[in-house]
This record gives sequence, C-alpha cells and structure tokens, in this order.
Amino acid sequence: MSSLKYRHLDNFKFDAQKLATIRELGDYRGKQILYSKQSHEILESLQKTARIESTESSNPLEGIEVSPKRLQDLMLQNSKLKDRPEQYE
Repeated sequence: MSSLKYRHLDNFKFDAQKLATIRELGDYRGKQILYSKQSHEILESLQKTARIESTESSNPLEGIEVSPKRLQDLMLQNSKLKDRPEQYE
C-alpha cells in the first residue's frame, strides 16, 4: 500500500491549524469513549433505582410492610430472606 510509505507521507504538509484540528479530533474521540462508558453506568444506576422505587410503591398495594433499607438490601441482593415467613410476605 503506497499511501503508508515514508516517501508518500513526506509529501504531506500540515500547518499549525491542521495539526491543532487533528489533535482536537483525538481529544474528542477520547471523550466519546469515556462518555459511552459513563452513560452505560448511569443507565444501570437508574435502572436499579427505578426497580427499588417501583417495588417500594407496589408493596403497600400487596400488603407487604418492609423498611426501605431492608428492601434496598434485598433488591440489590446484599442480603437474603431471613426466614420462611419473610419469604411468603
């Protein structure tokens, strides 16, 4: 591929403005990658919060009484059901 040979690359002339634009493009590419990773984490966090709040609001409709802290631990799987009655509440 002749476009990657040094003689061919030596024919390119870049002024300061073009080099600054190329550098900015590299910066924006890095920001884009970071943004895509962060947005995925934010969406996961929002999903967890929505599940907990949805369960918290529907529990009284089903006659289930549980503290918000305990519900959050159960929903995030930080703890297990304590005993048999808690499994059927």
